[in-house]
Amino acid sequence: MIAVTDGDTLTVQTDGTSSSVIRLAEIDAPEKCQPYGSAARLSLVSLALNKQASVQIVENDKYGRAVGKVTISGQGSTLNRQQIERGLAWAYDAYLQDWSLDSAEAQARALSRGLWIDANPTPPWDWRRLNPGCSRDSETNEGATLVAGSAATSAAIAGLPRAVEYFNSQNGHFFMTASASDANLIDAGVVGPSWARTGNAFSVWPANSNEPGTVQVCRFYSHGVDSHFFTAKAEDCQWLRNFEADLRRQADLKGESFRGWGYEGIAFRAKLPDQRGQCPAGTEPVHRAYNNRHEQNDPNHRFTPWLEDITELQPRGWVYEGVAMCVPK
Repeated sequence: MIAVTDGDTLTVQTDGTSSSVIRLAEIDAPEKCQPYGSAARLSLVSLALNKQASVQIVENDKYGRAVGKVTISGQGSTLNRQQIERGLAWAYDAYLQDWSLDSAEAQARALSRGLWIDANPTPPWDWRRLNPGCSRDSETNEGATLVAGSAATSAAIAGLPRAVEYFNSQNGHFFMTASASDANLIDAGVVGPSWARTGNAFSVWPANSNEPGTVQVCRFYSHGVDSHFFTAKAEDCQWLRNFEADLRRQADLKGESFRGWGYEGIAFRAKLPDQRGQCPAGTEPVHRAYNNRHEQNDPNHRFTPWLEDITELQPRGWVYEGVAMCVPK
């Protein structure tokens, strides 16, 4: 499995040059722009990405995708069933052949797993009907490739760079980059096989922009915890750089390698929200969440324009930290 599009669609490489898109049969996961869409996709990333799989093709759908049952080597049940058991997909009754999947859905619902935390989640087939501009590419491989409500507007058309989000299925960390060279290295697996795109992206101003009202977004990395941090606040950036200088001096005196937060440069430019967390006209907020794992020496932050992404993380201990910056809308 070489790519995961959403909670029920993957790409399998069948040999050195050929690949096929596989739609998981008999299930329907939330759309990427729907509540729990991100969680469903990340679940499939953790289960399948970069792993060997066997695929039983059931049919080909009208969009040219193979529809099938997928089993990952070493996993007892299909991905189709595991997504339902995790509460991150519905049994797709309109196409159901294995009615035991209905029972698996009923059990996940009874245990309030995944999306069943909500009393009445909207099935994706209803969501698509009510939100026709939402994630059309996921179901039809056509139309807009950006999630409705994102920064996919005049800013993207104007050719501004886009910050792309990645997720590491091994350590559970998120990372974003507006650097095309960074993205190429990650996509090629140079920094490790566990990183994959989440499907989230938003427009930003380039680091050399002279757009009025923008500020520099500083980027830091810690080898000690293998995590990045970004801040648009000049005072936070300067404090971390001063702290880095102190820690480097201490490490040098001890003859040790520096493994703290190191300044990597300006990632891009953004605007700051006001004291109420409101963004200026023509921009949208990028929210920040923290995994609250400092004591475990495993800190990580997630930056996303979609508040529901953070809501889905909170049951796992993530803490919402407010609007971190404002980006072009």
